[in-house]
Amino acid sequence: VFQAMFILLTHKVATQQYGYRLEYIELPEEEGQFDITLSAYEDEAEGRFHCVFKYNTDLFLPETMRRMAAHYTRLLDRMTRVPGEQPASRLEMLGDRERERIVGEWSRPALPLAGTGEEPFAPVQTLIGRIAAEHPAAVAVTMPLAHGGAHRLTYAELDRQAADTAARLRALGIGEGSVVVLCLDKSPQLIAALLGVLKAGAAYLPLRPDQPADRLAHLVTTTGAALVVV
Repeated sequence: VFQAMFILLTHKVATQQYGYRLEYIELPEEEGQFDITLSAYEDEAEGRFHCVFKYNTDLFLPETMRRMAAHYTRLLDRMTRVPGEQPASRLEMLGDRERERIVGEWSRPALPLAGTGEEPFAPVQTLIGRIAAEHPAAVAVTMPLAHGGAHRLTYAELDRQAADTAARLRALGIGEGSVVVLCLDKSPQLIAALLGVLKAGAAYLPLRPDQPADRLAHLVTTTGAALVVV
């Protein structure tokens, strides 16, 4: 099951027949078979490729598709200019203004309130540690159980479990720059594991255990994960 399709037409899309020039054109469709389709074909006469996006308007806004088209065009341009061979994942597809907005505006650490004396930015694991110190018995995580009731973790328990996980990860050589795959069911322990990875200075990649094995293996390989927790 898939929702996206890419079509590359390699046959001649413009030709002369009986004195007439025949060209390939995309016909408008009221309904598409997929959420998004990208068709690309080469126009030999003009020496360029034509690309057509078809998309579900219930899922994508016109400005979203314009941005995706710009990303795709920029990515193809980078492919023709980069020396040697590089993975497509390492090529830049964002424009300068878009990158500045994402990195500079949307991801900039929040400024502290005047006179509070707080640091400009505190990661989530630090904030949870502070709450654990101030309100250790407060409930941090609640998960309903199938037979009734709920499984709860207090902030103190959550912070302690996360610290234990971080210590074990560091002992295995996990640290800054590492990626840890967490292939676990949704549970309070998963939350503790996520925080533990952050406390160790690494990044986490949560995956559902019910995903196909080939898909899991591909994601683990692609991200260069140093460890998989199951």
